[in-house]
Amino acid sequence: MDAYLGHGRVAEGNRDEMLAACYAAWKADVEAGKSSLMLAVDNATVAELNRLARAERVAAGQVAAEGLALSDGSVAGVGDVVVARHNDRHLRLPDGEWVRNRDRFVVTATHQDGAMTVRAMDRDGEVVLPAGYVAEHVELGYAGTVFSAQGRTVATATPWLGWA
Repeated sequence: MDAYLGHGRVAEGNRDEMLAACYAAWKADVEAGKSSLMLAVDNATVAELNRLARAERVAAGQVAAEGLALSDGSVAGVGDVVVARHNDRHLRLPDGEWVRNRDRFVVTATHQDGAMTVRAMDRDGEVVLPAGYVAEHVELGYAGTVFSAQGRTVATATPWLGWA
């Protein structure tokens, strides 16, 4: 703990202040061109951080306001980062690899039938995710739980651990 404190790695504040600080650090990293992920200990906080990131990106014109309903109750439009939450060997990228749980994508198109076209962030190519898959197995991907980030490679991670 002394090392973390000595390097300015510990911050304190109320819940709203810490969520804002987590988001601000993530946003600064993304604007600097870094691959970054906000981290939280529970799914409710992840959903809150994802909603905050999406709302700010919509307001900035970086993401389409209209979009498709996702499994986590949020909406994703063109430009949003989403994450797959289910392996599906029938959904193949051009390299022959299938869509895997925790794959991250950028939405490139939404379709009237509820399907979305996405571009892989960690591999090459696009794939169309069918409406049923989107509704049941896709979530916003700006934030994740600490456990979901295991094995991920990003330039920076901004944790909001939420312990009081």
